[in-house]
Amino acid sequence: MTAAARHRTTENATSLLETIPVGRTCQTAGVAVHWCVCTYTQSVPSAELHGVGSGDWQLTAEWVVARINDLLHPAITAEMCRALALKHVVNAQYVIPTNIVRQMLCLRLS
Repeated sequence: MTAAARHRTTENATSLLETIPVGRTCQTAGVAVHWCVCTYTQSVPSAELHGVGSGDWQLTAEWVVARINDLLHPAITAEMCRALALKHVVNAQYVIPTNIVRQMLCLRLS
């Protein structure tokens, strides 16, 4: 891989631990259209996130944190870092695939 290619890769990368820019698109992230699944999101209404049935969102978030801790287990055991803990869910979004992706999925399932 050339230095220019490495630079281009890191320029498009965003850490899972950082806020993703609101205006980020597949194009600005360097993702080809046919791989671009998450171009449209819809925020989960606050009533759904914090009301009846909100336990599902909490359980999902706890599962994600547990998987991250599984990956960090060697470093946690070696006391290089601490296990993550979830305080509460602040925001959630539905990811709605684009029409192109829906068409591709339909073709594969047919």
